[in-house]
Amino acid sequence: MKFMYSVLLLAGLVAAGPSSTGSLPDSFTGPKDLPGLPHVMQLSPDLYCGGKPVDDSGFKTLTDLGIRTVISVDGARPDVEAAKKHGLRYIHIPIGYDGATPEAEAAMGKALRTATRPFYIHCHHGVHRGPVMGAIALMLEKKAPPAVGEAVLKRAGTSKEYPGLWSTVADFDPDTLKDYDPPLHEIAPVTSFVKEMSHIDAVWDELNQCQAAGWQAPKTHPDLVPEQTALLLSEHFHELARNGAKDRDAQLKAWLHQAEERVVALRQALLAGDHAAADQRLKSVKQSCSQCHATYRNRP
Repeated sequence: MKFMYSVLLLAGLVAAGPSSTGSLPDSFTGPKDLPGLPHVMQLSPDLYCGGKPVDDSGFKTLTDLGIRTVISVDGARPDVEAAKKHGLRYIHIPIGYDGATPEAEAAMGKALRTATRPFYIHCHHGVHRGPVMGAIALMLEKKAPPAVGEAVLKRAGTSKEYPGLWSTVADFDPDTLKDYDPPLHEIAPVTSFVKEMSHIDAVWDELNQCQAAGWQAPKTHPDLVPEQTALLLSEHFHELARNGAKDRDAQLKAWLHQAEERVVALRQALLAGDHAAADQRLKSVKQSCSQCHATYRNRP
C-alpha cells in the first residue's frame, strides 16, 4: 500500500528544478490531494506536509504512506484517538498566522531528533502554516538556506499576505534555537480566550492606525499594510471562534463569526480602493465588538 500511494504522489507531480541554493530536493513532489488528505507535499523521503486528516480515510492514507508521527501546527485539538487507532503518534506544535516563535521552531527540531520517522506536518488546509513549519523542518534536516524554505512556500501557494509566515522562513537561523528545550505535547496548551483577545486588540489598534493615516501605512508603523492587517484580524476572529470559543455559548460564536465576516468585507473594500466603504465597514466591525463586549466583557 505504501508503494501504491508513492506512485499516486509521484504521478503527474512536478519534480524539483535545476540545482541551485534555492532549489527543492529531487524527491520533492506536490501539492496533490490524496484520500482524506488535502494539499499534500513530499518534502523529502521521510518528510511530508499538508492539510488536516479528514475522518478515518485521512489517517488510513497516512499509514499507507508509512507515516509514523503526525505533527499538527494547527490551533485545533488534534484527533489523538483516531491517530492511535492507526498506530500513529501525534505531536502538537500550534502556531499562528503571524509566524512561529523560537520555541515552536525548537520543538520542531526536537521532534525531528527524537520521534519516529516518517513525519507528516499539517495545519488546517495545508497551504499556509503547515508548509511554513514543513520548510523549517526541511531546512533543519538538510541544513538548507532560507531560499529553499521560501521555494517550499511558493510551491505550496502560501499567501504573501501573511508576511509573518514568510519572515519566519526568510529569517530562520537554527543557531538561535540552542537555548530552547521545549516539551513535546500530544495536545499542547492552546492560547487562552483572554490572551487571544489581547492579540485581537493589538491588531485592531494597528488597523485603526491605518485608517487614521488615510488607509496607508502610518509613519510610526511603516511596515503595516492595511489589507494584510485586515486579513490577519479576520483570521484571529476565525481561530477564536473555532478554537478559543468552542465551549462558549452560541451567541458569542455567532458574534465572532459576524465580526469575521465584517472584517472580510472591510478588506474587500480596501482591495477595491474604496476608502469610504472601508470606513463604513470598520464602523460595522466596531458595532459587532461593542455588542459583544456589552454582554461578555463589560458586565459588572
